[in-house]
Formats: sequence, structure tokens, C-alpha cells
Amino acid sequence: MAVLDCCFTDLTHSYSGGLDKTLKCYDFVSQKETIVGVHTEAIRCVHYCPNVNLIITGSWDKFIKLWDPRYNY
Repeated sequence: MAVLDCCFTDLTHSYSGGLDKTLKCYDFVSQKETIVGVHTEAIRCVHYCPNVNLIITGSWDKFIKLWDPRYNY
């Protein structure tokens, strides 16, 4: 399904969300994709906040969720 937004936490990791309702992490070195978490509706925005080292997602389910990227590598 379509990706609606993505962000990068460093040079080798990206996070994406979209119509499939899942937040995914992609490791460019190992070329592996990991499902980090889900919303009940499509994820419309994904942002990395380096000040607190969190991934922030917003969804059409009207929730904002915070994810710790340290647990996804």
C-alpha cells in the first residue's frame, strides 16, 4: 500500500507510515524491514525528534503515538 510519509533517524535507518496502518523501519545496511507498530487507521505523518530520540506518528485514527527507535535495530 502507499506510503504517506517517512523520516530518517540516521544515515542507515528510515521510518515510514501509510495506508497499511503500520510504522515500518528499514535498515539500508542489512536491507531488512521491521514493523515497529500499528495504528487503527492510516498513518499520515512520521517525524523524528532528535532532541528526545523519538519517532512521532499521527494517524487518521486521531491518535499521536511516540516510538523509541532504540528497540527496532
